[in-house]
Amino acid sequence: MRIRRLEKEVRKPQDLGIPDSVREAIREYKGGGLICFSAPPWSGKSTSIATLVQDLLYDECVNVVTLEEPIEYIYKIDSIMPPEQREIWFDTDSYDSWIETAMTQSPQIMVIQEMTTNNIIRAMMLLLKKWVMVITTLHSPDTNSIFKNIVDAYPLDERESILDELSQQFRCFVSQRLVPKTDKKWRIAVYEVLTSTDEVQGYISEWNAGRLHQIMGKEWHLSFQRDFINKIQSGEIDYETALRYCPKSRKEFLKKELWIS
Repeated sequence: MRIRRLEKEVRKPQDLGIPDSVREAIREYKGGGLICFSAPPWSGKSTSIATLVQDLLYDECVNVVTLEEPIEYIYKIDSIMPPEQREIWFDTDSYDSWIETAMTQSPQIMVIQEMTTNNIIRAMMLLLKKWVMVITTLHSPDTNSIFKNIVDAYPLDERESILDELSQQFRCFVSQRLVPKTDKKWRIAVYEVLTSTDEVQGYISEWNAGRLHQIMGKEWHLSFQRDFINKIQSGEIDYETALRYCPKSRKEFLKKELWIS
């Protein structure tokens, strides 16, 4: 049994500190594409997604269908097209049967709670060919490794074509961590965001994902080390907490910017 305390109301993206670039990415749903959140368990991925979807639904009439396990937030919206939320084991026996049913509804956005198997990853890539925006999650340490998790779901002889397709389809990849605030009573989210640019698409299609950290400092992206430093400077967290919770792949960059040997 998993027990988790949730707020009654879905909060606004600004209240959670979700970067504007992520909010802008979901509003480009009409062209389809992939938005993926990665984080360890209990890091607020579902909360972030619910916040972004609810925010979009307040402003636009969008056909949204979800598959969740379990349903954590109920979207409250007065619309002629309310979101269709489904839960595994209660509303459907399998992911495949849900896909078949969902596609008959001509969805514009499909929220898949988590890509837990290679079969789900491959099905997700097929959905992207149907001009559907897919919003999903992965357990991955940072934004760069999301690509590797997806590509590893395919045989070696298919990976070149998948890389090319993935470079064109992804809209933004988000990693997040929940860390204690300076008062130690509450937690705050720290984000890393990789957005789709021509430069990133080139790295991905050539499978140079390991070099993506070199461009994370550019203004249209947000690195973990930069967001940690922003929150240190604002007094929301201290540097010891930042070093403790910063992903291993970003820790040396953070130490360098903090002038810690």
